[in-house]
Amino acid sequence: SVYKKYRSRGFEIYGISLDKSESDWRRAMISDKIQWVQVIDSGGWEAKVAADWKVDYLPTSFLINEKKEVIAINPSRSQIERLLKKLRK
Repeated sequence: SVYKKYRSRGFEIYGISLDKSESDWRRAMISDKIQWVQVIDSGGWEAKVAADWKVDYLPTSFLINEKKEVIAINPSRSQIERLLKKLRK
């Protein structure tokens, strides 16, 4: 619901899957009706993206501002909304 509410204002979600099976990943995207950008790094927990971002569990979320700075890690929905409202002022 946050994505639908804020995507027209520049909010974007970029999902990165660590699935080792591309077919499982594609089925999950369809099943979950994912509407945002989604890519796969099929290296699992050994994937470069997981190491670079220090991802220890899934899901892990990063809120990044327009300056490409991480402003929150694993924010709740209410925290995301509060930060988005603040950023848009």
